[in-house]
Amino acid sequence: MKVRVADDDPISRRLLRARVRGGARVAALTELPADRVRDREQALGRATPLQGLSPTCADGQRIRKGQNSRQQAETHMAHHSDARFSQGLRRACHR
Repeated sequence: MKVRVADDDPISRRLLRARVRGGARVAALTELPADRVRDREQALGRATPLQGLSPTCADGQRIRKGQNSRQQAETHMAHHSDARFSQGLRRACHR
């Protein structure tokens, strides 16, 4: 069954506008997860995993680099990754 609607019929124009708006909303909602996936993939591409064992002094938090040399853990990780550190001293640790 075919229904013909005149081009100047206000009902068909409102229906067309509503469908176009609905389609635009659906398109926007499908793009949002795609953007998130792309952002996460880019972040994973920049990530540099640290692997292996690092001989670390529990007291001074230094990593053994050679027989008689040690390096701050933060310096070692910053050198081998894109990690950055900020340090502070908690009141509970200061006591």
